[in-house]
Amino acid sequence: MKIIIVNGFLGSGKTTFIKTFIHQGTLRSPIIVNEFGKSNYDQERLAQDGNQVTLINHGSIFCTCKAVEFVAVLAQMMIADESEILVESSGFADPSGMDSLIVQALNNSGKSSVEVCALSIVDPLTFRKLVGSMAILRRQVEIADTILISKCDLVDEESIQTLTQTLKIMNSTATIFKGSNGYAESLKFQTHTLTKDSVGKLVSKKDAHNSELSVEVDPWGDEEKLKEFLSEIEPHLFRLKGSLQIGRDHYRVELASGRTMMESVPHSTGILTLLYSTHHSSQKELLDILYKYQPKSSEKRL
Repeated sequence: MKIIIVNGFLGSGKTTFIKTFIHQGTLRSPIIVNEFGKSNYDQERLAQDGNQVTLINHGSIFCTCKAVEFVAVLAQMMIADESEILVESSGFADPSGMDSLIVQALNNSGKSSVEVCALSIVDPLTFRKLVGSMAILRRQVEIADTILISKCDLVDEESIQTLTQTLKIMNSTATIFKGSNGYAESLKFQTHTLTKDSVGKLVSKKDAHNSELSVEVDPWGDEEKLKEFLSEIEPHLFRLKGSLQIGRDHYRVELASGRTMMESVPHSTGILTLLYSTHHSSQKELLDILYKYQPKSSEKRL
């Protein structure tokens, strides 16, 4: 039995990697998706292909607030004798206590051991700018068995080499791969073995400076107004994601690493989730920008 824990900061490419990985394989692995806030955005993306997806939201699976639920779900999958389990952690997750939770699940399931790969996905567009102020980015790298530098098609080779050297200093034992669009050539998962008697670090507490805001919005009159809103709010956010209506059409929208992505979808929820740091922005600032473009959204705040 193998568990692949996919860690990585907001917008680093975790969901894209998992979708690509599943398409390349022959197994249909169950997936645990962890959303920091109320959104089920990543769950919907992964469930589109018929995957068995379990959502754990409203907090990090490695935090005391969601650890019990995570252990229970993971233990049930172990009891079902799944040969491979995929876990996508929240972008705000500190995985320092990951092993201790897996050991708890082992004991609850009656299994004796499991192979674990802690895979950390690193976004070269944002990592070096944020790592100095975001402790969770350092921890995601420090605990990794395998590191994947994503989005290599968007940066030059010199930047990738510099980032690679930084990652090697932070974690000298992990194997490092490069990839784009969720794909990494010759990717091999380095793993570590946990037994029911293993001892891991305790689970972490929530990072009080990271927060999310989910708001229900009305249909947008035109695409240009939406782009103006995204451009104005982007400097205040780590990430925005959700689905909305423009005229009669529906779109999935993401804002990450300074890039906006829009994809046509059959239906939308009208819910946008904004992920931000309270060190740099307040909820009032974000809502003031939103009300400028969506004056009625204040009546629908979740």
